[in-house]
Amino acid sequence: MKSRFLNRILPLRPSAWFQCRLKIVASATLLTLFAYFFLRLVAPVISAIFAETPLRWFQDPNIAKQSIPTERLHNKPHRYLINPQGICPIGQPIDYLFMVYSAPEYVEARSIIRRTWANDAKRYSGNKVLFLFGKPSNDRLQSALEFESQQYGDIVQESFMDTYRNLTLKTVMMLRWASQNCPQARFVVKIDDDCFPNLANFYRAMHGQAEDTIYGELRHRDRPYREIGHKWYLSPEEFPRDVFPDYITGGMYVVGGRVVNLLYRATGQVPFFRVEDIYLTGMCAERAGITRVNLEGTYNLKLSTLCEYKKAIYGHHVTPVEMNEVWHAMKRLEYKCRRLLFSVHLCYCRPVDRSAGLVIETPVF
Repeated sequence: MKSRFLNRILPLRPSAWFQCRLKIVASATLLTLFAYFFLRLVAPVISAIFAETPLRWFQDPNIAKQSIPTERLHNKPHRYLINPQGICPIGQPIDYLFMVYSAPEYVEARSIIRRTWANDAKRYSGNKVLFLFGKPSNDRLQSALEFESQQYGDIVQESFMDTYRNLTLKTVMMLRWASQNCPQARFVVKIDDDCFPNLANFYRAMHGQAEDTIYGELRHRDRPYREIGHKWYLSPEEFPRDVFPDYITGGMYVVGGRVVNLLYRATGQVPFFRVEDIYLTGMCAERAGITRVNLEGTYNLKLSTLCEYKKAIYGHHVTPVEMNEVWHAMKRLEYKCRRLLFSVHLCYCRPVDRSAGLVIETPVF
Protein backbone atom coordinates (compact mmCIF):
# COMPACT_ATOMS: atom_id res chain seq x y z
CA MET A 1 0.00 0.00 0.00
CA LYS A 2 2.74 2.36 0.95
CA SER A 3 4.72 1.44 -2.16
CA ARG A 4 1.79 2.29 -4.46
CA PHE A 5 1.35 5.65 -2.77
CA LEU A 6 5.03 6.52 -3.24
CA ASN A 7 4.91 5.44 -6.86
CA ARG A 8 2.04 7.85 -7.49
CA ILE A 9 3.79 10.89 -5.96
CA LEU A 10 7.23 9.93 -7.30
CA PRO A 11 6.59 8.78 -10.86
CA LEU A 12 10.35 8.53 -11.48
CA ARG A 13 12.07 5.83 -9.53
CA PRO A 14 15.47 6.52 -7.92
CA SER A 15 17.21 4.81 -10.83
CA ALA A 16 15.37 7.06 -13.31
CA TRP A 17 16.30 10.17 -11.31
CA PHE A 18 19.91 9.07 -11.37
CA GLN A 19 19.85 8.54 -15.12
CA CYS A 20 18.32 12.01 -15.66
CA ARG A 21 20.97 13.68 -13.50
CA LEU A 22 23.67 11.76 -15.34
CA LYS A 23 22.41 13.04 -18.70
CA ILE A 24 22.35 16.63 -17.42
CA VAL A 25 25.92 16.37 -16.09
CA ALA A 26 27.12 14.77 -19.33
CA SER A 27 25.49 17.48 -21.44
CA ALA A 28 26.99 20.25 -19.31
CA THR A 29 30.41 18.62 -19.54
CA LEU A 30 30.19 18.38 -23.32
CA LEU A 31 29.11 22.01 -23.59
CA THR A 32 31.99 23.07 -21.35
CA LEU A 33 34.50 21.13 -23.44
CA PHE A 34 33.05 22.53 -26.66
CA ALA A 35 33.25 26.09 -25.34
CA TYR A 36 36.82 25.52 -24.16
CA PHE A 37 38.10 24.20 -27.49
CA PHE A 38 36.11 26.82 -29.42
CA LEU A 39 37.73 29.63 -27.46
CA ARG A 40 41.18 28.07 -27.76
CA LEU A 41 40.96 27.48 -31.51
CA VAL A 42 38.63 30.16 -32.88
CA ALA A 43 39.12 33.10 -30.55
CA PRO A 44 42.74 33.79 -31.63
CA VAL A 45 41.58 33.93 -35.26
CA ILE A 46 38.77 36.35 -34.40
CA SER A 47 41.17 38.40 -32.29
CA ALA A 48 43.68 38.60 -35.15
CA ILE A 49 40.99 39.72 -37.58
CA PHE A 50 39.68 42.32 -35.16
CA ALA A 51 43.20 43.57 -34.48
CA GLU A 52 43.58 44.37 -38.20
CA THR A 53 40.44 46.47 -38.46
CA PRO A 54 41.00 50.22 -38.83
CA LEU A 55 39.28 51.04 -35.57
CA ARG A 56 42.03 49.25 -33.67
CA TRP A 57 44.43 52.04 -34.63
CA PHE A 58 42.88 54.34 -32.09
CA GLN A 59 43.03 54.38 -28.34
CA ASP A 60 39.28 54.11 -27.74
CA PRO A 61 37.41 53.19 -30.93
CA ASN A 62 34.11 52.59 -29.18
CA ILE A 63 33.44 56.25 -28.39
CA ALA A 64 30.46 57.45 -30.41
CA LYS A 65 31.18 60.17 -32.92
CA GLN A 66 28.97 62.62 -31.03
CA SER A 67 31.19 62.24 -27.96
CA ILE A 68 34.59 63.03 -29.52
CA PRO A 69 36.11 65.47 -27.01
CA THR A 70 36.74 69.08 -27.94
CA GLU A 71 39.95 69.09 -25.90
CA ARG A 72 42.88 68.52 -28.23
CA LEU A 73 45.54 65.98 -27.27
CA HIS A 74 47.34 66.21 -30.62
CA ASN A 75 47.87 68.68 -33.48
CA LYS A 76 47.20 71.76 -31.38
CA PRO A 77 46.44 74.89 -33.44
CA HIS A 78 49.23 77.15 -34.64
CA ARG A 79 49.12 80.91 -34.75
CA TYR A 80 47.62 82.56 -37.83
CA LEU A 81 50.08 84.73 -39.77
CA ILE A 82 47.52 85.67 -42.44
CA ASN A 83 43.81 85.28 -41.75
CA PRO A 84 41.44 86.99 -44.20
CA GLN A 85 38.14 88.23 -42.82
CA GLY A 86 34.70 88.35 -44.37
CA ILE A 87 35.22 85.50 -46.83
CA CYS A 88 31.97 83.81 -45.78
CA PRO A 89 29.62 86.51 -44.44
CA ILE A 90 27.08 85.34 -41.88
CA GLY A 91 23.83 84.49 -43.61
CA GLN A 92 25.35 84.06 -47.08
CA PRO A 93 24.81 80.54 -48.44
CA ILE A 94 28.08 78.87 -49.45
CA ASP A 95 28.01 75.74 -51.57
CA TYR A 96 31.68 74.96 -52.22
CA LEU A 97 34.69 76.23 -50.29
CA PHE A 98 37.74 75.32 -52.40
CA MET A 99 40.91 75.13 -50.28
CA VAL A 100 44.01 74.97 -52.51
CA TYR A 101 47.23 73.49 -51.12
CA SER A 102 50.17 75.44 -52.50
CA ALA A 103 53.81 76.10 -51.60
CA PRO A 104 54.99 79.73 -51.17
CA GLU A 105 57.36 79.56 -54.15
CA TYR A 106 54.70 78.32 -56.64
CA VAL A 107 53.61 81.80 -57.68
CA GLU A 108 53.00 80.91 -61.33
CA ALA A 109 50.70 78.00 -60.45
CA ARG A 110 48.51 80.25 -58.29
CA SER A 111 48.42 82.92 -60.98
CA ILE A 112 47.19 80.38 -63.56
CA ILE A 113 44.63 78.95 -61.14
CA ARG A 114 43.19 82.41 -60.42
CA ARG A 115 42.83 83.07 -64.16
CA THR A 116 41.34 79.69 -65.08
CA TRP A 117 39.23 77.33 -63.01
CA ALA A 118 39.15 79.47 -59.83
CA ASN A 119 37.84 82.40 -61.86
CA ASP A 120 35.10 80.15 -63.24
CA ALA A 121 34.22 78.90 -59.76
CA LYS A 122 33.98 82.39 -58.26
CA ARG A 123 31.52 83.60 -60.87
CA TYR A 124 28.92 82.08 -58.58
CA SER A 125 28.74 83.84 -55.21
CA GLY A 126 28.16 80.53 -53.45
CA ASN A 127 31.73 79.41 -54.22
CA LYS A 128 34.90 80.58 -52.48
CA VAL A 129 38.54 79.80 -53.29
CA LEU A 130 41.42 80.11 -50.80
CA PHE A 131 45.12 79.16 -50.84
CA LEU A 132 46.69 77.55 -47.75
CA PHE A 133 50.26 77.97 -46.50
CA GLY A 134 52.60 77.35 -43.64
CA LYS A 135 55.61 79.53 -42.93
CA PRO A 136 58.20 79.67 -45.77
CA SER A 137 61.91 79.08 -45.30
CA ASN A 138 62.97 82.72 -45.72
CA ASP A 139 61.76 86.29 -45.18
CA ARG A 140 61.72 87.07 -48.90
CA LEU A 141 59.04 84.47 -49.59
CA GLN A 142 57.10 85.60 -46.54
CA SER A 143 57.09 89.19 -47.76
CA ALA A 144 55.96 88.00 -51.20
CA LEU A 145 53.08 86.05 -49.64
CA GLU A 146 51.99 89.06 -47.60
CA PHE A 147 52.00 91.21 -50.74
CA GLU A 148 50.02 88.55 -52.63
CA SER A 149 47.52 88.42 -49.78
CA GLN A 150 47.02 92.19 -49.90
CA GLN A 151 46.50 91.97 -53.66
CA TYR A 152 44.02 89.08 -53.77
CA GLY A 153 42.74 88.53 -50.22
CA ASP A 154 42.60 84.76 -50.69
CA ILE A 155 45.50 83.47 -48.56
CA VAL A 156 45.37 81.68 -45.19
CA GLN A 157 48.65 81.06 -43.38
CA GLU A 158 49.69 79.53 -40.08
CA SER A 159 53.05 79.55 -38.30
CA PHE A 160 54.14 75.91 -38.87
CA MET A 161 56.89 75.38 -41.45
CA ASP A 162 55.57 74.84 -44.97
CA THR A 163 57.16 71.48 -45.81
CA TYR A 164 55.95 68.31 -47.49
CA ARG A 165 55.99 66.47 -44.19
CA ASN A 166 53.72 69.12 -42.67
CA LEU A 167 50.89 68.65 -45.17
CA THR A 168 49.00 66.99 -42.33
CA LEU A 169 49.24 70.24 -40.33
CA LYS A 170 47.95 72.11 -43.38
CA THR A 171 44.96 69.77 -43.43
CA VAL A 172 44.27 70.43 -39.76
CA MET A 173 44.47 74.16 -40.54
CA MET A 174 41.99 73.73 -43.40
CA LEU A 175 39.42 72.10 -41.14
CA ARG A 176 40.00 74.59 -38.35
CA TRP A 177 39.59 77.62 -40.61
CA ALA A 178 36.54 76.20 -42.41
CA SER A 179 34.73 75.23 -39.20
CA GLN A 180 35.42 78.60 -37.55
CA ASN A 181 35.14 81.00 -40.48
CA CYS A 182 32.82 79.30 -42.98
CA PRO A 183 30.57 76.91 -41.03
CA GLN A 184 27.71 77.35 -43.51
CA ALA A 185 29.67 75.78 -46.40
CA ARG A 186 27.84 72.73 -47.73
CA PHE A 187 31.10 71.18 -48.94
CA VAL A 188 34.79 71.86 -48.34
CA VAL A 189 36.94 70.88 -51.33
CA LYS A 190 40.61 70.12 -50.74
CA ILE A 191 42.62 70.41 -53.96
CA ASP A 192 46.34 70.56 -54.79
CA ASP A 193 47.70 73.38 -56.94
CA ASP A 194 48.75 70.85 -59.61
CA CYS A 195 45.21 69.50 -60.03
CA PHE A 196 42.86 70.65 -62.77
CA PRO A 197 39.15 70.20 -61.94
CA ASN A 198 36.46 69.93 -64.58
CA LEU A 199 33.91 72.01 -62.68
CA ALA A 200 30.94 71.08 -64.86
CA ASN A 201 31.50 67.37 -64.21
CA PHE A 202 32.23 68.06 -60.55
CA TYR A 203 28.96 69.91 -60.02
CA ARG A 204 27.01 67.16 -61.76
CA ALA A 205 28.66 64.45 -59.66
CA MET A 206 28.03 66.31 -56.39
CA HIS A 207 24.42 67.21 -57.09
CA GLY A 208 22.21 65.71 -54.40
CA GLN A 209 25.09 64.19 -52.44
CA ALA A 210 24.83 63.95 -48.65
CA GLU A 211 26.68 66.55 -46.59
CA ASP A 212 27.95 64.11 -43.95
CA THR A 213 30.33 62.13 -46.18
CA ILE A 214 33.83 62.38 -47.71
CA TYR A 215 33.99 61.97 -51.51
CA GLY A 216 36.79 61.30 -53.99
CA GLU A 217 38.88 58.43 -55.33
CA LEU A 218 38.38 55.71 -52.72
CA ARG A 219 41.24 53.31 -52.01
CA HIS A 220 40.52 49.98 -50.31
CA ARG A 221 43.03 47.85 -48.39
CA ASP A 222 46.14 49.58 -49.68
CA ARG A 223 49.37 48.46 -48.02
CA PRO A 224 52.25 50.63 -46.80
CA TYR A 225 55.55 50.58 -48.69
CA ARG A 226 58.25 48.89 -46.63
CA GLU A 227 61.12 49.29 -49.12
CA ILE A 228 63.73 51.65 -47.63
CA GLY A 229 64.40 54.51 -50.03
CA HIS A 230 60.94 54.48 -51.60
CA LYS A 231 59.26 57.89 -51.73
CA TRP A 232 56.33 56.58 -49.67
CA TYR A 233 58.37 54.38 -47.33
CA LEU A 234 56.81 53.88 -43.91
CA SER A 235 58.65 52.05 -41.17
CA PRO A 236 56.78 49.60 -38.91
CA GLU A 237 57.34 52.08 -36.09
CA GLU A 238 55.53 54.83 -38.02
CA PHE A 239 52.70 52.57 -39.13
CA PRO A 240 52.65 49.13 -37.48
CA ARG A 241 49.69 47.66 -39.37
CA ASP A 242 49.84 45.82 -42.68
CA VAL A 243 46.80 47.50 -44.25
CA PHE A 244 45.66 51.13 -44.41
CA PRO A 245 42.09 52.03 -43.57
CA ASP A 246 39.90 52.90 -46.55
CA TYR A 247 40.83 56.44 -47.58
CA ILE A 248 40.38 59.05 -50.32
CA THR A 249 43.45 59.97 -52.39
CA GLY A 250 44.77 63.41 -51.66
CA GLY A 251 44.85 65.22 -55.00
CA MET A 252 41.25 66.34 -54.57
CA TYR A 253 38.59 65.28 -52.11
CA VAL A 254 35.35 66.73 -50.75
CA VAL A 255 34.34 66.90 -47.08
CA GLY A 256 30.64 67.33 -46.34
CA GLY A 257 29.97 70.51 -44.39
CA ARG A 258 28.10 68.72 -41.61
CA VAL A 259 31.19 66.74 -40.58
CA VAL A 260 33.93 69.37 -40.98
CA ASN A 261 33.96 70.28 -37.29
CA LEU A 262 33.62 66.65 -36.27
CA LEU A 263 36.62 65.74 -38.42
CA TYR A 264 38.58 68.66 -36.98
CA ARG A 265 37.86 67.40 -33.45
CA ALA A 266 39.03 63.93 -34.50
CA THR A 267 42.42 65.37 -35.55
CA GLY A 268 42.84 66.40 -31.92
CA GLN A 269 42.42 62.80 -30.76
CA VAL A 270 44.43 60.91 -33.41
CA PRO A 271 48.23 61.33 -33.23
CA PHE A 272 50.08 63.04 -36.09
CA PHE A 273 50.76 60.88 -39.14
CA ARG A 274 52.71 62.38 -42.02
CA VAL A 275 50.71 60.92 -44.93
CA GLU A 276 48.00 63.56 -45.12
CA ASP A 277 45.24 61.82 -47.08
CA ILE A 278 45.50 58.55 -45.16
CA TYR A 279 45.59 60.45 -41.88
CA LEU A 280 42.52 62.60 -42.50
CA THR A 281 40.23 60.60 -44.78
CA GLY A 282 41.31 57.24 -43.37
CA MET A 283 42.39 57.30 -39.74
CA CYS A 284 40.49 60.39 -38.54
CA ALA A 285 37.41 59.56 -40.60
CA GLU A 286 37.31 56.09 -39.03
CA ARG A 287 37.73 57.62 -35.60
CA ALA A 288 34.81 59.97 -36.25
CA GLY A 289 32.62 57.34 -37.93
CA ILE A 290 32.45 59.25 -41.24
CA THR A 291 31.58 57.41 -44.45
CA ARG A 292 33.87 57.65 -47.49
CA VAL A 293 32.35 57.27 -50.95
CA ASN A 294 34.03 56.82 -54.32
CA LEU A 295 33.22 59.55 -56.83
CA GLU A 296 33.30 58.30 -60.42
CA GLY A 297 35.62 60.38 -62.58
CA THR A 298 38.17 61.25 -59.88
CA TYR A 299 41.60 60.15 -61.06
CA ASN A 300 44.63 60.82 -58.89
CA LEU A 301 46.94 60.60 -61.91
CA LYS A 302 48.12 62.59 -64.90
CA LEU A 303 45.67 62.51 -67.80
CA SER A 304 47.14 62.29 -71.29
CA THR A 305 44.46 63.66 -73.65
CA LEU A 306 41.94 66.47 -73.75
CA CYS A 307 39.18 63.90 -74.06
CA GLU A 308 40.22 62.38 -70.73
CA TYR A 309 40.04 65.79 -69.08
CA LYS A 310 36.65 66.40 -70.65
CA LYS A 311 35.11 63.29 -69.11
CA ALA A 312 36.96 63.37 -65.76
CA ILE A 313 36.23 65.30 -62.58
CA TYR A 314 39.89 66.18 -62.15
CA GLY A 315 43.38 65.32 -63.31
CA HIS A 316 46.54 65.44 -61.20
CA HIS A 317 50.20 66.40 -61.79
CA VAL A 318 49.35 69.23 -64.19
CA THR A 319 51.96 71.92 -64.82
CA PRO A 320 50.89 75.59 -64.93
CA VAL A 321 51.45 75.71 -68.69
CA GLU A 322 49.38 72.55 -69.23
CA MET A 323 46.62 73.87 -66.98
CA ASN A 324 46.34 77.04 -69.01
CA GLU A 325 46.31 75.13 -72.31
CA VAL A 326 43.78 72.54 -71.13
CA TRP A 327 41.46 75.22 -69.74
CA HIS A 328 41.41 77.13 -73.04
CA ALA A 329 41.10 73.99 -75.19
CA MET A 330 38.21 72.57 -73.17
CA LYS A 331 36.17 75.68 -73.86
CA ARG A 332 36.09 74.52 -77.49
CA LEU A 333 35.66 70.80 -76.91
CA GLU A 334 32.61 68.69 -76.16
CA TYR A 335 32.38 65.13 -74.90
CA LYS A 336 29.50 63.06 -76.25
CA CYS A 337 28.15 59.60 -75.46
CA ARG A 338 25.53 57.80 -77.54
CA ARG A 339 23.89 54.54 -76.53
CA LEU A 340 24.26 51.84 -79.17
CA LEU A 341 22.63 48.87 -77.45
CA PHE A 342 21.48 48.40 -73.86
CA SER A 343 24.46 49.58 -71.75
CA VAL A 344 26.90 49.83 -74.68
CA HIS A 345 27.82 53.45 -75.46
CA LEU A 346 29.96 55.15 -78.06
CA CYS A 347 31.80 58.11 -76.52
CA TYR A 348 33.91 60.63 -78.37
CA CYS A 349 35.28 64.15 -78.25
CA ARG A 350 34.90 66.78 -80.92
CA PRO A 351 35.46 70.51 -81.28
CA VAL A 352 32.44 72.73 -80.87
CA ASP A 353 33.96 74.89 -83.61
CA ARG A 354 35.37 72.80 -86.46
CA SER A 355 37.71 75.64 -87.37
CA ALA A 356 39.42 75.38 -83.97
CA GLY A 357 41.85 72.89 -85.44
CA LEU A 358 42.02 70.65 -82.36
CA VAL A 359 43.32 67.13 -82.68
CA ILE A 360 40.51 64.73 -81.81
CA GLU A 361 41.29 61.42 -80.13
CA THR A 362 39.90 58.13 -81.34
CA PRO A 363 36.53 57.10 -79.86
CA VAL A 364 36.64 56.22 -76.17
CA PHE A 365 34.46 53.36 -74.92
